[in-house]
Amino acid sequence: ARNRPVISAFAQGGYGKPALNLFENKFKPYVIGGVSFSWNLGSLYTYKQEKKSIEQQKLTLDSERETFLYNLNVQLPQQQNEIKKYRHTMQDDDEIIRLRKQIKDAAEAKVENGTLTVSDLLQEINALEAARQAKSLHEIQYLMSVYKLKFTTNLN
Repeated sequence: ARNRPVISAFAQGGYGKPALNLFENKFKPYVIGGVSFSWNLGSLYTYKQEKKSIEQQKLTLDSERETFLYNLNVQLPQQQNEIKKYRHTMQDDDEIIRLRKQIKDAAEAKVENGTLTVSDLLQEINALEAARQAKSLHEIQYLMSVYKLKFTTNLN
C-alpha cells in the first residue's frame, strides 16, 4: 500500500469580501474543489531491502520456534522422569517411616524393660521425625515437578 499512488478529492467553501474575484468589493460565497494525486517514490528505493529484512525476520522466527520446540521435547521427558523419581522416593519414604516406627516401638518396649536409655529412645524418635520430614520434603518436590510439567505443557 505504501508503493501505490494516492488519489483524493477536496472541497473548500466560504463567504468573504472579496470572494475569489479580487476586483469586486462585495461579500459573496465561493467554492473551490479539486482532485489531488500523490505518489511517494522514496519507498520504491527501499522496497527490496525491506523485503529482505522481512524474510530474514521470518527465518529468525522460524529458527527460534524450532529451537523452542526442540527444547520442549527435551524437557518433557526429563520432567516426567523427575515425577516418577519422586513417586518412587515417596514410596520408599513410606517404607522407611514404617520401619522407623517399628524401631521406635521396640525402643519404647526396651525402655520400659530397662534395657535401653531414654536418650537412645529420643534418638529413635528423632530419626522417625526426620524420616517424616524427608517425606514431606519429597511430597513438596513432587508437587513442584507436577506444576512445572503443567506449566511447560500449558495445562491447567
